[in-house]
Amino acid sequence: MRSRSVLLIVYIFLAAAGIYVVVSAFGFEAWAYPAVLGFILIGCSVLQIIRILRQPRAGGKSFIESFTPKQCSVLLTMLASMIYVFLLMPLGFIIASLLFMSSLMWLLGYRDPLRVAVVSLTTSIGLYFFFTRIVHIDLPTGILPF
Repeated sequence: MRSRSVLLIVYIFLAAAGIYVVVSAFGFEAWAYPAVLGFILIGCSVLQIIRILRQPRAGGKSFIESFTPKQCSVLLTMLASMIYVFLLMPLGFIIASLLFMSSLMWLLGYRDPLRVAVVSLTTSIGLYFFFTRIVHIDLPTGILPF
């Protein structure tokens, strides 16, 4: 097991060194190197998830059954955050934030629909106008006209 870990580290080092040489030789723009590293991290994460899923579990429980409710809420929050990032540009900041906040509030146990709607809507609109009007940072508008 230890030799596999060392071998994986050597492969990652060689891949990073190769990427550095390629990026330096072609003179990519500033975004290229972090983007390539991001794709490598995504690939390593997927490989790690596959490795964990293939390991046998003690007690005869499946991988999903071994989660506690707190771990499930953390995983759902991470999933909602990833969905939020992907929806931010097409839907815009206000709509994506409204959906994100309302889904997280619902996930964390706030079941009053009126309260969830009011808090999510006012926070999304308030943050949008704060950043665009006061701080002068452009946020994605998406399908909204303003």
